[in-house]
Amino acid sequence: MTSAILVEQVTKTYVSKGQVVVANDNVNLSVPRGEIVGLLGPNGAGKTTLARQVVGLLRPDRGRIITMGIDVGSSVHRLPSVVGYLPQRPWALLEHVVSDALYYTARLRGLSRTAARTECDRLMETFGIESLGRKRFESLSGGEVRLCALAVALVAHPPLLILDEPTNDLAPEKRVILWRVLGEWKQGGGTVLLISHNLLEVEQNVDRVVLMHQGRIQHAETLRSLQEQSVGWRVIRFRALSSPVLENAVNVFLRKSDQIHVRHDRSQVSITCPTHMVEEIVRALSVYRGDIEISPPSLEDLYMQMLTSHDTLR
Repeated sequence: MTSAILVEQVTKTYVSKGQVVVANDNVNLSVPRGEIVGLLGPNGAGKTTLARQVVGLLRPDRGRIITMGIDVGSSVHRLPSVVGYLPQRPWALLEHVVSDALYYTARLRGLSRTAARTECDRLMETFGIESLGRKRFESLSGGEVRLCALAVALVAHPPLLILDEPTNDLAPEKRVILWRVLGEWKQGGGTVLLISHNLLEVEQNVDRVVLMHQGRIQHAETLRSLQEQSVGWRVIRFRALSSPVLENAVNVFLRKSDQIHVRHDRSQVSITCPTHMVEEIVRALSVYRGDIEISPPSLEDLYMQMLTSHDTLR
């Protein structure tokens, strides 16, 4: 089966404040068809730059990108019919009326006049945006813009969706609708590549995760594979009201072993460790006053650990 997205040795740089910034550094990636794939990473990792190249809005300095069988470098004009793209900020839509943007996008993707109107009505009903149809995007709230721009990306059912932080600004009930729609999209054979910082949503809905850091792909594997790798690991969360207590606990465990990963904030220390070390760590924590909770690693735990240690869970 061919890939929905194939990225080969792609490098992209730009100049910021007189300095050359490497946004993507020799990136290689294959996204299988029929999956929902989460593209994760901290701000500045190069995720949006990569997405913009996949849809043909930017050209790589080096390398090749094949999107739905189309060579982006030579046939970018063919992409709009097969790719629905939701940018972080849909500036291109702001001056347009919602229903017009939906209708003309449907027509550009090959639907007849009648089919385009039917499709627009269906999507507006699905997302509950019927009352916004005759409004301009620039007059809408952040959440309304997001919903309407999502509808434009989905109209006429392109086989590939590239969604950059699709649930930002959405109310919880609208997020539920979106994830249901994307699940149905996958069941119908569609492919979704989404950029998100909401790791709980990603964990609940994607088939595969790709981690970018400092312009490079650090991990690309199925969510199930990640979960299987974490079977022999546990996360111990220690909560205390006293900052000095937390600081003492952190200092103890930062020195304790290169097998554990420690992160903390003002109220909690999270220690990711092999299962065989749990009893020892709990015993050490018991000298401090606080609450202890033990659980399997979440995607957020694995994400934080992968950022700091690429091989710890292998």
